[in-house]
Amino acid sequence: MERSVIKFNEAGIEDVTEVGSKNAALGDLYTNGATSGLHIPDGFAVTVGVFKQFMDHNNLEGSLQQLMERLDRTDFSNLSETGNAARRLIMDAKFPRAQEQEVTNAYAALFPLKNGDVAVRSSVFAKGHQYFFPEGLHESHLNIRGPLALIYAIKCCYASLYSNRAIKFREMHGIPHGSVQLSIGIQCMVRAGTGCSGIGYTSHTVPRFPDAVRLTANWGLGQNTLPETWDEYIIPKTLQNAGYGILKTIGTKSRMTVYKDISAGTNSILTVITPPELREKAVLDDAGILELARMAILLEAHYSYPVVFEWANDGEENLFYITGIRPAVTGSCDSNNMNAAPLPERRDIA
Repeated sequence: MERSVIKFNEAGIEDVTEVGSKNAALGDLYTNGATSGLHIPDGFAVTVGVFKQFMDHNNLEGSLQQLMERLDRTDFSNLSETGNAARRLIMDAKFPRAQEQEVTNAYAALFPLKNGDVAVRSSVFAKGHQYFFPEGLHESHLNIRGPLALIYAIKCCYASLYSNRAIKFREMHGIPHGSVQLSIGIQCMVRAGTGCSGIGYTSHTVPRFPDAVRLTANWGLGQNTLPETWDEYIIPKTLQNAGYGILKTIGTKSRMTVYKDISAGTNSILTVITPPELREKAVLDDAGILELARMAILLEAHYSYPVVFEWANDGEENLFYITGIRPAVTGSCDSNNMNAAPLPERRDIA
């Protein structure tokens, strides 16, 4: 029987066809990394099967295909019109009652006492193109609370398959529109709104350090801000002379993203001007930098080649969490080029 929900602690790389690449990697780390000091937020995956049932229940496949057939593939003059129509079809569609109940039950199990905040993240499955899609091509939503907002956010992720950018990307790379399917990751929020977040690259080369870890960091949630303004830290993998061999660039960090005090649906975060006292202050101290570098080395050893990972620091617990992971491009830390090898069979993290 096809599963609708798979908990992260029950998922692994072998489940990629059901939960997509991101969720499979998170499940792998959740299962194998917790005892080695890697913190992974609890959660579950809404499977690709639910996406298929949603499409079938609303007879969307044929309608979407007809829209894509009318797309102007020469200069994309009707791209906006076509994308709007496709997204409207998905957002107006009804979630199958049985699958909606299973999803909201799994959400309730995460928060037995009251509704809690979750991140709702797209996780792609596309046979033959599994790690090709650039980061951010499909939507994610943060600080989602309550079953109604959760189902709405999932539909928003589904609709993002037909954003103007996503449609054009598939056209430019010869990927059939109907071949791309989504699982959705439902992940307990890390309270980074009062902490910080960023991206880690497990393999980076600079003249001084030919084999290094690169970290970027900003205050708050990290979304909707300019990465080029973030702090950057380059750490040699030897980690010798702890704290003294780190190359630090303190960014301007002009904006940060925080939680909305009162949120509705997916309107749940807010980008604000960073307070002056935080702009000139380093986001990470040496202890935090070295802890993230240790995690990066552990991840690369686990997968046997370079990866890019998203991290967040809980401002209340002061713990570092891994919220996402994907293969890195060999010899580059460009997260927008995903033409990389697939994640290998998992090995126990030691």
